[in-house]
Amino acid sequence: MSYPEYELDMQMVERHRLNELVRIRSKPLSIDIETTSVEDFKDLTGVIANVIVVWDSVSPTKKWVFVQNEALHLDDVLPMSALRTHLIEWLKSGRVLGGQNILGFDFPVMMDDDNLKVKDVLQAFIDTRQIVDTSKYISDRYGFRVSLKYMAGGSLGDEKLMDGANAPIEWDNGNYQDVVDYCIKDTILWSEIHQFGVERGYVNIGGPKLTVDW
Repeated sequence: MSYPEYELDMQMVERHRLNELVRIRSKPLSIDIETTSVEDFKDLTGVIANVIVVWDSVSPTKKWVFVQNEALHLDDVLPMSALRTHLIEWLKSGRVLGGQNILGFDFPVMMDDDNLKVKDVLQAFIDTRQIVDTSKYISDRYGFRVSLKYMAGGSLGDEKLMDGANAPIEWDNGNYQDVVDYCIKDTILWSEIHQFGVERGYVNIGGPKLTVDW
């Protein structure tokens, strides 16, 4: 015996589920980190994240800020030990992690930090293609790299809060909130740049427009 009404309802449920999956995959979770000092970007041995921020462009008021122990007194922050649980949850729910040069910097730093215990989870994001790296996309397509600074200025008329090279210095000086705010701003900028590219089909780097379909 068949139940046409039930089958129709199930089809609607499945269609809704697929539409929702497409929607959330088109709006990645923006991730950015601020680290200890980097002497050589070709050798990240010993470099660790002081701050990891994940910004949700689906719910723009929602963010997760993971910090080292010395900054746990700040408001609305989480310990680094909580990162793995959240990553697994996002992976299972089909969320995409996006950022600027995350495959060249952020992921390697986090994956090489044994204390974070996230190497396998981040590798799963890579293997399932649940990532968007705008730096790699532009480099692969156009043969040169473009910084977040120039995309933010050209596409949004906005700018970063500080030079990234100063973040480790500010952290060492105890200005933890300034570094956290800077990292949050970068995740928001990236999310807005990504959405700009999705909606307009290009990004502006302060001169030429680069066609994108990320």
